[in-house]
Amino acid sequence: TVLDTPLSLTQEMMNVNFMSFVALTKVVLPSMIERKQGQIVVTSSLSGIFGTPGGSSYSASKFALHGYFNALRAEVSQHGISVLLVCPGPVESEIAAKAYRNPSLPATVDGGKMPTSRCTHLMAKAMYHRLMEVWISPQPLLLMTNIAQYAPTLNNYLLAKVIGPARVKVLQTGGDAYSVKQMLGFK
Repeated sequence: TVLDTPLSLTQEMMNVNFMSFVALTKVVLPSMIERKQGQIVVTSSLSGIFGTPGGSSYSASKFALHGYFNALRAEVSQHGISVLLVCPGPVESEIAAKAYRNPSLPATVDGGKMPTSRCTHLMAKAMYHRLMEVWISPQPLLLMTNIAQYAPTLNNYLLAKVIGPARVKVLQTGGDAYSVKQMLGFK
């Protein structure tokens, strides 16, 4: 949660998840413009479309990617350069094991994540078709993303009154932080 995350960790998250993409882009962009072709692929997250309770710093770093690279796309498209924002939902990885966690809280379970091979396959298809943005996620997170995109007031209400408090409780007491059923008390 915001209260449990040191400011230094938020800064580090911004450096890794945002500034590293900016720095790399500034290195390769001049040669792409000179050649009048190229593709910039940015791994964002569904957390860059709607704020994730218990992941405020992560969400902020991904929101920053969306603002920066959507603007960049508009600036460089006339040079034959495409920009793809890839927004996966939870994917099997070691991130949860490596992520900062308040040591006084119980561990959570990481169920319901998409296999990495499925995510990378869909990323490759999006790159091949030169899409601008792709959301890759199992349900119900894909539904939540659509609600966030097309009904933001409803999304904000659900996050503030239902999903957010339930997810924070799961993060504080243990359980599967990606299971909407478990967060809402269903078996």
